[in-house]
Amino acid sequence: MLVNDYFLVKNPEFINTPALLFYPHLINENIQQMISLVDGNVNQLRPHVKTHKTSEIIKLHLSHGIEKFKCATIAEAEMVAESGGSDILLAIQPSEINMQRLLQLVSNFPKTAFSTIVDNPDTIQNLSEVFSGKEKSIQVYVDIDCGMQRTGIQPNKGVSELWKLMEELPGVFPVGLHIYDGHIHHSDFEERKAACRNAFKEVIQLIEKLKNLGFGSPKIVAGGTPTFTIHSKNKSWEVAPGTSVLWDWGYEKSLPDLHFNHAALLLTRVISKPDENLICLDLGYKSIASEQPQPRVNFPQIAHYKIVNHSEEHMVIETKEASKWKIGEVLYGIPQHICPTCCLYEEALVVNNKEVTDSWKITARNKKITY
Repeated sequence: MLVNDYFLVKNPEFINTPALLFYPHLINENIQQMISLVDGNVNQLRPHVKTHKTSEIIKLHLSHGIEKFKCATIAEAEMVAESGGSDILLAIQPSEINMQRLLQLVSNFPKTAFSTIVDNPDTIQNLSEVFSGKEKSIQVYVDIDCGMQRTGIQPNKGVSELWKLMEELPGVFPVGLHIYDGHIHHSDFEERKAACRNAFKEVIQLIEKLKNLGFGSPKIVAGGTPTFTIHSKNKSWEVAPGTSVLWDWGYEKSLPDLHFNHAALLLTRVISKPDENLICLDLGYKSIASEQPQPRVNFPQIAHYKIVNHSEEHMVIETKEASKWKIGEVLYGIPQHICPTCCLYEEALVVNNKEVTDSWKITARNKKITY
């Protein structure tokens, strides 16, 4: 028995594997830790829901006073709205069909503030036509590329022109800048902070330029889990951690300055022992995110092991401890990357006091819920 055996579940023989397990008391502690890292200012937090895609976790955030959220899909935005979130940012530039879906959400949740991001005049024009045609409006953030080169416009290349265009067109209302720095995840905190400072030099200049041009003070939504504690020092900025609510093995290894609980684990079962040092588990890459190199999972119950085969339904590990494990016994695994792992499950089993007491649907894993 491990000293830290919080993750163990009574009567695992009755649980179908592989299974995703959520530990609500640890999720709550992670939310509290997020709040403490922004000095208690819940208004600075706009957590990204892509990590969990789960209504009950939204409600846990709400119970702590967090009401603003960031989403990557229309399904996530609908899930948050249905759960009671009052301010929802769709942080992906919408195609025309998704503009229509977003319009449906705006129409059907009139008490919810919706916003999205843009980085070019064509999208702004289309968004204006879609919303003004129904006499609606949508708040818009200009998406800024601060070095990741995935989406967005560079700070010195026509942001003020986009802002002015939105002020002139009906149906769109410019409110701020969205700056995601997903390329900054240095393990050393001081190096990460220096990289942030360098990446945001032109952003700071842009903010001043917009003020001087009479566009006011733009709202800022910046960063992700690796950088949210850095950006939160700008007290008027919103920050958007995501993974921190569940945590995973990848960030535990790469971000030693952040201390969150592993609040989501996988339960897997030994289904074969093809050799004296080999164990085959039912944890194929249909059950755990597999975009990362091996090992894609940490098994805290095994001191030393190597993953030697991974296929759709099977994972084979090599370990000198193989004799300890019988066919049918379960192992617990901490995923390398929890966000895409959650998407592989229809539900998570909820563990309280080492007993499965409920199940929560991973509602927004679907591409479409209603709209």
